[in-house]
Amino acid sequence: MNKKRWLVLVMLFVSICLFAACSGGAKEPVGEGATQEEAAQEQQAEMTAAQAAAAIGYPSNNINVICTWPAGGGTDLAVRAVVEPFSQLIGKTVTVTNITGSNGAIGYAEAAASDNDGYTLVALQFDILTNNINGLAEESYEDFNCICMFAYQPICIVVPGDSPYETLEGFFADCQARPGEVVVGGTTIGGINHQAYTLMCNEVGFEAQYIPYSGNTELLPEILNGSVDAAVCMLTGISSSIDSGDLRVLGVMAEERLEARPDVPTFAEVGYDITYAGFYGIGVPAGCDEAIVNYLSELFAEASTSEDFIATVKSMDLLPYYLNSEEFVAYMQELHPKVKDVLDKIQL
Repeated sequence: MNKKRWLVLVMLFVSICLFAACSGGAKEPVGEGATQEEAAQEQQAEMTAAQAAAAIGYPSNNINVICTWPAGGGTDLAVRAVVEPFSQLIGKTVTVTNITGSNGAIGYAEAAASDNDGYTLVALQFDILTNNINGLAEESYEDFNCICMFAYQPICIVVPGDSPYETLEGFFADCQARPGEVVVGGTTIGGINHQAYTLMCNEVGFEAQYIPYSGNTELLPEILNGSVDAAVCMLTGISSSIDSGDLRVLGVMAEERLEARPDVPTFAEVGYDITYAGFYGIGVPAGCDEAIVNYLSELFAEASTSEDFIATVKSMDLLPYYLNSEEFVAYMQELHPKVKDVLDKIQL
């Protein structure tokens, strides 16, 4: 009797276990292959970014990064600075291609029209906002999967080393004393330097002649030979001329003095609350596979926070500043209305 009862209990326990296993493991399929897709997604979620990318065969080719400004200029140097450690991490040849013109619009259009397979990247910077707002281009940052932001740089006022202008106050005073006579160089009409120039003129209260150039590469000799009295620009690409004394920086449009230029005052220090800065980031054409985007994000995060990269960009008067994809998009969204307000003042 006891033996039979024990046997019945054992059989009942086994039956319960089998029922629980069947009911817990079975999922009602939404459609044919749905459970396989869920399983694949779950498996991919458990992979590292590198493993997930490798699972779809990425990368199998070399990579091209489109830079929308000329070789040797500020944007070009910034991009090459982050591309070097990135290429070492990804283990492929990474080429920087300069596609210039129309304040960067031509390069952005080329990048947006490229295959979204992760083999064409683009340097995203301030003009991706400007061009879309002023109608110069249809492309915006929304046409790209934003990978990260890796640096930024405030606008400065620069004069020749032998200029009579020793201070920002002296420069402003002369501009006010001679309306429309002082010549100020910068880059494209409506571009970031022109926007900063417009803010400065409106805030300080003066008029000058603004001469646009294609970038710092073309602007530098014009400052050195005295063709312009001053320049509104970023310092990347002209740092060596500042260090040699051939150029002098009068002021910086930043909240704090630059670590590398501690003697240069901010605009706020002389009574004008003006801050304006360019940014540098990386994007890939929208619709790129999530596994590739995640892998690129991981590598650029490592590249743009490495000690070698930080030392390199600081030597170029760039400020290393890492933002991940979501933070980078939020940064541009917040900046968008400010840029629009300035462009409305320029009235292009």
